[in-house]
Amino acid sequence: MAETLLAGLYAVKRDEDDNLLIFLPQPDGIKDNPVILYDGGEHALFSRNREQNIVLDYVNPEMRRELSTAAECMVAEVRGQNVADHYRAVVRHVDNIPVDWQKFGLTTWAEKSGNNNVGEEKH
Repeated sequence: MAETLLAGLYAVKRDEDDNLLIFLPQPDGIKDNPVILYDGGEHALFSRNREQNIVLDYVNPEMRRELSTAAECMVAEVRGQNVADHYRAVVRHVDNIPVDWQKFGLTTWAEKSGNNNVGEEKH
């Protein structure tokens, strides 16, 4: 049975060469054919290998369009202050990610922040 973890503190940004980057804490285990599933919504699912999924919770509203149009991105796994590994991951666009987000205690960006003005919040 696959393990599903929350990413914890992570960041999505563009670098100076306009590449989409995702920084996240390095999980245990190996990467194998990493794929990010994204439906344009609040959360994404990073399938790091066949047995390990990582929830990218509360995708910043400012980065949703970036992730929605990306074919791939660079993933940088961070351990302490250092990048421990980096690699490309395919972004697979789907209509709906088949996950019950509430099972992981996840709601919506506005509910989490207590602010309905979602454009001003940062993740």
